[in-house]
Amino acid sequence: MKIILTLIALLSAGTLLHAQDKAALRAISAVYDQIEANHETWAHYTFGGSNLEGGHSYENHLWVSDGDEKLSKLESLDFGDHGESKLQFFFKGDELVFTLERDETSFIEPLPGGNDVTEKRYYFANNKLIRILNKKARFPAGKPTDTASVKGREVPLSEVENADETYTQQHELTAPLIHKLLNLQDDAPPAPVGGDTGFTLAGDGWRVIAGSGSRDGKYALAWGMKGQSAAQGEADEDGALSVADDDENLVNYVVNVRTKQIVGTLVGKHFGDKSTYNHSVSETAWSGASTFVAQVNSGKWATYDAHVYEVKGFDEVSLSKGTDLLPPTKKAVIEHLQGSSKSKKFKPEDYALTLHDVRIVYNGPDCVVQYGVTGTIPKEDDEDANFEATLTLKLTSEENGGAPVVQWIGTEGF
Repeated sequence: MKIILTLIALLSAGTLLHAQDKAALRAISAVYDQIEANHETWAHYTFGGSNLEGGHSYENHLWVSDGDEKLSKLESLDFGDHGESKLQFFFKGDELVFTLERDETSFIEPLPGGNDVTEKRYYFANNKLIRILNKKARFPAGKPTDTASVKGREVPLSEVENADETYTQQHELTAPLIHKLLNLQDDAPPAPVGGDTGFTLAGDGWRVIAGSGSRDGKYALAWGMKGQSAAQGEADEDGALSVADDDENLVNYVVNVRTKQIVGTLVGKHFGDKSTYNHSVSETAWSGASTFVAQVNSGKWATYDAHVYEVKGFDEVSLSKGTDLLPPTKKAVIEHLQGSSKSKKFKPEDYALTLHDVRIVYNGPDCVVQYGVTGTIPKEDDEDANFEATLTLKLTSEENGGAPVVQWIGTEGF
């Protein structure tokens, strides 16, 4: 009898909890509808940047209602050549009730192309996560990318890593942006994640590298020093820190800027907050859904290291080993220089190679990494001592969880 009563009690508790969640979801929906219907008439705060490096643009918006209820909506938009991302946060007073993460990536092939859209929706009640809903869809070119009719997949909270901390993490993520939007002066320089002003985004033992943020604002590249809980270095006039580029303790990471956790360690070793120091340049490229990331570090005459990685997992995220882009680049260069006028004067291996303008895009169902290659024989005046080319490599996951696999597709230029 005791067992039966216990089962009845558990079932009753489950039914009550389910009813409470339904009531909470209805309340969240009511707040969401009210904000969407009225926010454009509320006080509006905004800043952004356009025509940045690599064609990148971004916008940040905050709408706040009048009255005691204080409903508000925070929106962060990021635009690139091949896609865009959106983050939206809905508040009732100081309480976060709903978050939308949306990524839209354009693809060209097969013709006529189209758009891939992924969305993640978070529902909060009483400062706790109560539901996650995911949506994925592909839309033909020229068609609206509205996911309202797309069926979502509910993610069991038991499968969500640190689900109890999700509310706090997202609330803390919004706080500095809201503060900046409310206090931004007309002459204050705006700065995106990892931007070239501010240099305040840091975690335990790392500091973000300028311009290295992913399109959705979730990840970035960072530098740190082994054995230091707070990365230390020489400060520039603008507050940016750097260290000697040959310091043996220097290390680079991929970090989650929302949770401030290190995702994995990189092969490259960029040495400061800024992406460019004189002739030293660190380039970062992300795929639209933050699945792949490439880091390319170059000096005056050549690229020192260039690797592409995969960010693996959904809730428990890790970083794969890096795949070196220099060997396939050198092979392609040697093959395309053979028999040319340049090869009659110089050996292909004599050219110093610099990779630049890296991007990771979707070409139909395939993900490709594409970049420019500059070949130079230092201090040589002959016009054949220089060339420009563009390489395209197919990029795929390694089936056993290892480093990404790259396959040469084509070379243009020379």
